[in-house]
Amino acid sequence: MQNGPTQRSEPESTEGLKHSCETCSKTFRKPSDLVRHMRIHTGEKPYLCELCFKRFTVKSTLLGHLKTHTGERNFECLVCKARFATKCSLKVHSRLHTDTRPYQCEAVVADALVEGEFTCSECPRSFRPCFACPAVFSKPSLLARHVRTHTGERPFQCTHCDRRFTQKNALVAHRRTHEGDRPFDCPFCEHRFAQRGNMRTHIRRAHLKRALDVLEEDAADADAPDGVA
Repeated sequence: MQNGPTQRSEPESTEGLKHSCETCSKTFRKPSDLVRHMRIHTGEKPYLCELCFKRFTVKSTLLGHLKTHTGERNFECLVCKARFATKCSLKVHSRLHTDTRPYQCEAVVADALVEGEFTCSECPRSFRPCFACPAVFSKPSLLARHVRTHTGERPFQCTHCDRRFTQKNALVAHRRTHEGDRPFDCPFCEHRFAQRGNMRTHIRRAHLKRALDVLEEDAADADAPDGVA
């Protein structure tokens, strides 16, 4: 009698799992579920927010993200009453009250930090700690950029004026103010901008409702890739 329910439940749990991932062998009932899962391996993020240019793997995440631009905050923390645009943001915030730390790499040994650069024992990634704070970086360029926040070094100087910058891309954007280059076009009007951030600010102030309507329509149209049943 005890084995009866177990024997019946096993085929029910696997029935219909016809679509298998070639990378990790995980199976899914619907092709669309497999398509979404494959983005974990490929890194594909087909859903673009044209207000801030962040990309997302699934439509629902993009639609939740759009609320951060409208100011809509429907999720309230029961502890401190802070409000958030998405349920996920509230969940992350709640860890501040519970001191929950769910993400930890068990392969990295803390003692390895004293040697400067160290490599994860479970994957080929290398890590480099900052000499002045606990921050750790996977690329030398990211570490070098971060260290400038401690040293105050500004190695990139404008050739048109005396201003200096910590990052090369900041210098490139600044130079456009001298050269009159405006490569960023507003998709809703004829305004042009020297910096992408200025264009985003303009869209939020002048065209927010229209931009959100377009993004929601695009996300609905792109719910599933072509050819997926």
